[in-house]
Amino acid sequence: MSPIFGPSRLVSGLAVVLGLACGGSLSAASPKFDPMRAPLPQTGPAAVSVAASDVTTLQVDSHKGRHYRLWVAAIGKPPAAGYPMMILLDGHAAIQTLIDTSDAAPLPGPILLVAVGTPGPAYFDVEQRAYDYTPDLADGQPIFDPRAPQRRAGGAEAFLATLLGPVQQALSSRWPLDPLHRGLWGHSYGGLFTLYTLLRHGDAFQFYAPTSPSLWWHAPLPQNLAERFDRRQPGASACVRLSNGSAEGRPGHHGSRPDAAAHDQPSPPPFSAADLAQRLEPVFGQRLQWQTYPGLSHGETFPASLGPAIRSFGAWSHGAASCGFDTL
Repeated sequence: MSPIFGPSRLVSGLAVVLGLACGGSLSAASPKFDPMRAPLPQTGPAAVSVAASDVTTLQVDSHKGRHYRLWVAAIGKPPAAGYPMMILLDGHAAIQTLIDTSDAAPLPGPILLVAVGTPGPAYFDVEQRAYDYTPDLADGQPIFDPRAPQRRAGGAEAFLATLLGPVQQALSSRWPLDPLHRGLWGHSYGGLFTLYTLLRHGDAFQFYAPTSPSLWWHAPLPQNLAERFDRRQPGASACVRLSNGSAEGRPGHHGSRPDAAAHDQPSPPPFSAADLAQRLEPVFGQRLQWQTYPGLSHGETFPASLGPAIRSFGAWSHGAASCGFDTL
């Protein structure tokens, strides 16, 4: 049985479907990670499809001169309160996964999907994501990626300022936005950023979907953040959908094809998703869902988690109880 916190009774069955469809064999060999390789397609009944013709591309610059590309899909007519907006990190890979999906069921209502990436051709910009998605150590010293010491890290605060500043401004100039229904999804380093934003700046969004977050990153930083989080924090009223794969961290297994930087995850992590869920459950209660996808590796959880996260966010933003978890 897949471990779940939260009210959904169908998620474990969905996880089995996704695990089998993605070929989650524990003995599968993995080719070397290639950031130019397209991500795995979504599978399963929760997949979300976006037509390429419905995607608007925007260019945004940060206040520090970093360049970003937005792939924006406005699905349905805007509600009176404006579009519920969900940001998807590793945007080039995320939008490719959504466009590659066909015959998916409609979403429960209008939504603005905003895939945030960089202008280059890579699906996963390993240099930029290592900087943007990772927090600093608050000691004033330069920080580097433990997996690739030549890469600067620690830019999460600046990146969050970009999302809340230039990105929001570019979006609101074209589409009406609902400020009370904003979501954030990220995988691996993006999952770390999503978790960090929840635990340090929880009122930035109201729905968080950290997938396979890199909890080992400069340990015990993620653990310390989680242990200091309580009901008095701004993010304590948010909806949180935490997910990971049961085969993560097993040597030699990253699934049949790599995608969202499977190299990000050493084995075993010092602070696990189970530890994180156990620590956060007393704060969030029924507003926390923890899902483990049976047989899926670190990279395979990227496409597996996208559809369920988007559908839960869409259902919640249009009035479904229990953060939309019980609609899957």
